[in-house]
Amino acid sequence: MNDVIQALNDLLEAERAGVEALVDLTRMSADRGEREMLQRIGGDEAGACASLREQIEALGGMPSRRVAPLLAQMRSRDYFAARLRLFTQQQQTMLESLRTLLGSHQLPMEVRELLVELDHIHAPNIAWCEQRAAALGVWEIQKDTSTSDHVTRGRISGEGHEGTRRKRLQRQASQENTRREAGRADPMMGQ
Repeated sequence: MNDVIQALNDLLEAERAGVEALVDLTRMSADRGEREMLQRIGGDEAGACASLREQIEALGGMPSRRVAPLLAQMRSRDYFAARLRLFTQQQQTMLESLRTLLGSHQLPMEVRELLVELDHIHAPNIAWCEQRAAALGVWEIQKDTSTSDHVTRGRISGEGHEGTRRKRLQRQASQENTRREAGRADPMMGQ
């Protein structure tokens, strides 16, 4: 049972990192709908933390207080899309670990039910994050032997072009908000 408790603690540490990462991602997001979705995913992550903690305690274990190293890795990247892609990859790794645990151990029914529930919650969240990162032009983060990772953006390697696109989108959103506000001040303007 100790190996099950350790595996659950590993998942708990990854979920905690996910919560903190989502707080950062939400702060960085310039899009209201995107922020709302990230907040919902963050709520799912926080709920997973609480459920894992309760399950570890129910098995007689001590919940870990550690946080997986995702946050430091994310903060080393300057751009939202690169951070989102790294978060997505961490979530995929966590989901693979969860599924491995489901398939490799004789688990108490309560643990199995929790893991199945977490799988059902995380799969669509990961899919949304993947789609969003791809829409921002970041498909993967390639690991190499140097001290830094780099992001592959279509045919362009590096993060530099994302900032220009993001600024353009922010400028467009700002212009749209200005038009809406002007339309409210002068109802005849929109006609």
